[in-house]
Amino acid sequence: MILLACHVPYVFFLGKEGACVVVDEIMTKSMSKSLQKRLDPDNQDVDSEVIVYHNMNQIAYVITTLVLYALCILVACLT
Repeated sequence: MILLACHVPYVFFLGKEGACVVVDEIMTKSMSKSLQKRLDPDNQDVDSEVIVYHNMNQIAYVITTLVLYALCILVACLT
């Protein structure tokens, strides 16, 4: 239990952000749109710090988070 308590947060939170970005990109292409806005020379309104998955569907966010957490726990228990 001590190993899980010390190991899971570091793996989980970094992996959760990456997984949420991937799921959001598959569903709404928000990262692609954000990058396209940054690369457009005519666009003067550029947000420097945009976390794209914060606007994703709440149900998809919860499901992604729970699946990733279950996967982390399962892999930690099996190793």
